[in-house]
Amino acid sequence: MTINKSEKKSDVGTNRLYHILTAKSAYLIWKLRCECGIQRDNAAVTINEIINRWINLMNVRLDLDRKLMNSKYRMKAIPNSLIKATCKSVLRNEEALPENCIMHDRVLVGTDLQEDDGRGHHQPR
Repeated sequence: MTINKSEKKSDVGTNRLYHILTAKSAYLIWKLRCECGIQRDNAAVTINEIINRWINLMNVRLDLDRKLMNSKYRMKAIPNSLIKATCKSVLRNEEALPENCIMHDRVLVGTDLQEDDGRGHHQPR
């Protein structure tokens, strides 16, 4: 199977996002298992807590990418185009954001944090 250059270029952001999602999700699973076993005496974590911590973890990681594209890092800076390709379709209100939205905080990951309604159902905050 051959992939032309335009397909390779468009897949770079998707592949990068996939690697970030899998690595950070695995880290969160490991961290939650350790917390439940050590700090919480095997008490369960709520779905809302898992959702909120995952969203926060993704925002922190993508915010790091945003900071690493700063020109002060010169040749080692992450290109703006790579960050845009990685964040494509996961930004909150992506179509309404300005062209330089990557430079602003808190526009990442298009899912709201969750709040427990007391019945085990989660509601957007």
